[in-house]
Amino acid sequence: MIEKDYFIRLIQQLFDAIQRIANNIDTNETEKAKQQLTDSYALLGIDAQFFRTGTKDELVTFIQLEENGSLKKIHIVAELLFLDAELQTDIATKIKILNASKSLFEYYLNESKEYSFETQNKLTQINLELNLLTS
Repeated sequence: MIEKDYFIRLIQQLFDAIQRIANNIDTNETEKAKQQLTDSYALLGIDAQFFRTGTKDELVTFIQLEENGSLKKIHIVAELLFLDAELQTDIATKIKILNASKSLFEYYLNESKEYSFETQNKLTQINLELNLLTS
């Protein structure tokens, strides 16, 4: 019961953080957004660089170490990576992070029992951005 409560609280904290990060990006407060992003990665228990540079399989394996809600965590990490990519100025880094986010969103859609227009729209947005960056 305590573990389930902890998990629910962690997920809520991460969703709240995603909202704050997105709002800070919208208002051009990039330093605040970067700090909140780093703090959010820390909530997941590992350095941000791991999420930015890990393969899809490495990320999924790490997230699934805890059985409770691993699919929801995969979705959250995909969201964090998407926001992280928006803050990047280096094109190669941005492309790498967008690809990581894309692969986790795709994994989420393939494994989830529910269809999400929001996630589908994110994938479309990522694909458009990747096309612009790589052409």
